[in-house]
Amino acid sequence: MKVKFKETHKDSLFDGSPSHQSLTIGNVYRVIGLDVDSVRVMDDEGEPVLFPLSWFSVVDDKWPSDWIVTIGADGEQYVGPEILREDYFWERYFDGDRAAIQTFKRRLREWQKYET
Repeated sequence: MKVKFKETHKDSLFDGSPSHQSLTIGNVYRVIGLDVDSVRVMDDEGEPVLFPLSWFSVVDDKWPSDWIVTIGADGEQYVGPEILREDYFWERYFDGDRAAIQTFKRRLREWQKYET
């Protein structure tokens, strides 16, 4: 799945994530997960960050075949590769957990292999 960053948002923050300044208007980004009304993309700095889906237009709506849908307690949807949907994966990743970082790097290499 790919999305195109379509607009700026005056230094607004979203759930503690970096502002839109790590994105470039008009750039297309690979979606690596969907969380409720947000997309996780690799930003311009190479970080996997959540941003509001409303900031993007969908360029390619096809999900990879290994993505799964998880429904939260309040009916919210989380979508992405099963290995990245494990409980607290992103928390562990951003806390510097070596295993989570290695898992994510391995997944990135797999995606890159199929894109070239």
